[in-house]
Amino acid sequence: MRSGQVRAGVPPSPCASMASLRVGLLVTLIVIELAVIAYLTYRIVSLYTSSMRRRRSGKDAPPYLRKAFEGYEDALATQGGDDYGGKKKTGAVGQIAYFHMQGCGYCQRFEPTWAAFREEHTEHLRQMGISLADFDARAPETERYGVRAFPTVLFIKDGKKRDTFAESPRTVEALMAFAKKNT
Repeated sequence: MRSGQVRAGVPPSPCASMASLRVGLLVTLIVIELAVIAYLTYRIVSLYTSSMRRRRSGKDAPPYLRKAFEGYEDALATQGGDDYGGKKKTGAVGQIAYFHMQGCGYCQRFEPTWAAFREEHTEHLRQMGISLADFDARAPETERYGVRAFPTVLFIKDGKKRDTFAESPRTVEALMAFAKKNT
């Protein structure tokens, strides 16, 4: 006779009832484990998405990202004029925005050119009514202006992309010519 079968008038053996109890416990444990996994997955996804929202807005960004977020929220808000020492300059022409990505080899090669351009021509550009802005690839403006490649330099006027810097070679003089062309 097989285990678990009942003979007429004889109660089942204790081993058979223990086996069914073990199977029941095993099924219960599996269901509980699946519920815990589903809950943990939900929590991880919700924490990730909320942290990404905070990072995209620059709030509560980790220290290594804070520098990338400095000033980008207000950069395009000053489209009508730049703030120079507390004074609003009216009649601003637009903004030259530099979009870059951390770890991008092309961005690292272009960075010295952009830094030299900022250092040499910031005051002259302010007099022309043009402000300069740096945006990390994670900035909302990257998506807003449809930036897909890095580094990208755009001329932005009235909150709209007007021109893309596509000169080769990318030099300080070519950047200045780009600025003058768009004034």
